[in-house]
Amino acid sequence: MQLQKHHLLYFGPVAVLIEWIGLGVMWRYYPNFNPNNAISTITMAPAPWPQFFGVTLTLVGITYGLFTLPLRAYSPYVPLIGLIAGIAFVLTGWIPFSGNGGVVDVVHNISSLVAVVSYTAIIALMQKHPKQRISHASKTIYYLLLFGVVLSFASLYAVHRFVALIQLFLLALIQTWTIIVVWHELKSSGATE
Repeated sequence: MQLQKHHLLYFGPVAVLIEWIGLGVMWRYYPNFNPNNAISTITMAPAPWPQFFGVTLTLVGITYGLFTLPLRAYSPYVPLIGLIAGIAFVLTGWIPFSGNGGVVDVVHNISSLVAVVSYTAIIALMQKHPKQRISHASKTIYYLLLFGVVLSFASLYAVHRFVALIQLFLLALIQTWTIIVVWHELKSSGATE
């Protein structure tokens, strides 16, 4: 990979930072946060919370998409899947979710699922990365994500407990992988020295 393309890798940690700041603000200041509900129920809250959620996910979708561009050196499909994930994440942020199972909830859930599956596909493609630490991290996080997605749907549709906490677990896995990739890519290029 060319060193001049490494500057786009910095968008990975920027996406992680935007997401955690947004979640922190919502967790701290949104008065009706409930860990047993999906995080997306904030889209039904009074203004400015739905707009804040939508803007946060839009910024994350864009920055994460930019982060995936230099990863085309390892798989030509990663940027395309990153674009799909970003668009799905933006839609997830703006389509309301009441949790009552209506048509709009189904569309919201489909866009959310497409985003998670796309992020998981990127990680799956990176399992054959030439850097062993990135390859191992991709394999481990890929299987944890599969387990987390099953757990998330079980908690959302069957148990109705800890939905938000499981969603945070999935986000943390994707973000941990992002930081590992950025760190090892920049380290190998000499950009961290």
